[in-house]
Amino acid sequence: MIRRVSCLGIDMARGCRDIAGVFGYENTLTDWAAVKYRVESGLSVMFVCQYVNGDVKGFLVGTDRGNNTEVEALFVNNDLHRRGIGTALLMAYENYCVEMGVKKIKLVPRETKQARAFYAKHGYVWSGWGRMLQKTL
Repeated sequence: MIRRVSCLGIDMARGCRDIAGVFGYENTLTDWAAVKYRVESGLSVMFVCQYVNGDVKGFLVGTDRGNNTEVEALFVNNDLHRRGIGTALLMAYENYCVEMGVKKIKLVPRETKQARAFYAKHGYVWSGWGRMLQKTL
């Protein structure tokens, strides 16, 4: 189940931290306190995919920058890759952006073939600015 969250509890923060940590994404609960603040204050938007029991399967955090927005993080449990969870999270975020009138989404992907292929499959192209990808909605 994909849902937008407006409040980030400690269990959800731990679940997200544990998923991201597998990929070498340096983070601590202190970092997640900053994410919690941004999500709860409306500076960032967060979508989460959870099991019925509450375990986090994947998450996406994006920042609204007016007509442009940025995907800050998109992680899916390593054991659940290629099952449509990342696509569902990205589509939920893109739909939200369209509703908010956003014209362009930007992101800096992880430097892996899998990440580059995933975003290319979803219409993201190199912006010409280093490692930045973008998609016009």
